[in-house]
Amino acid sequence: MPKTKNQKGFASTLLLLIAVAAIGYFSYKSLVQVGDNPRTEGFKKQIDKAEDIAKLAAERAKRIENQISDYADKAPPEKENKINVIMKIISKNNPGEYSKKVDKGISVLDLMELIGQEDGLSFKYRESDSGTFMEEINGVKNNPSANAHWLLYVNGKITKAGPDYRLSGNDIIEWRYESVPELW
Repeated sequence: MPKTKNQKGFASTLLLLIAVAAIGYFSYKSLVQVGDNPRTEGFKKQIDKAEDIAKLAAERAKRIENQISDYADKAPPEKENKINVIMKIISKNNPGEYSKKVDKGISVLDLMELIGQEDGLSFKYRESDSGTFMEEINGVKNNPSANAHWLLYVNGKITKAGPDYRLSGNDIIEWRYESVPELW
């Protein structure tokens, strides 16, 4: 499980502090000549204490890093924002079916553009103040004189939202070429 930005930053800061302490310790030790000089006896004790403190700090840093790793491993997985969608084209002349994994909340029109790029779906639509209307799919055009139009069904139910409908999750999208219901 990847560490979060805050966990990585905390661990990095902690390791940086340990590195600075170690550098300071070795700089201090090199300035004081350790030997049999009675004037440096107090410094020797301080150096020994500093060494003990540095060891403790390194052990604590390792323990904290392990705890952060354990916490990150136990954290709940992040929710994926992808959904599975099936889009069916139901027409006597040119049927088709497409299955995609897409971002939640995209429109049917966005889905159709993606399928067009990846799988060669062709379509034409028009926009008006009332919304977006599908005019043609894979060469099959609306035929108002025969009352044959492209109608959008989502999960088996007709929707007036048309290609502006936003996908929510595991939707089955059907474009059916059929007569418009009279009560429409």
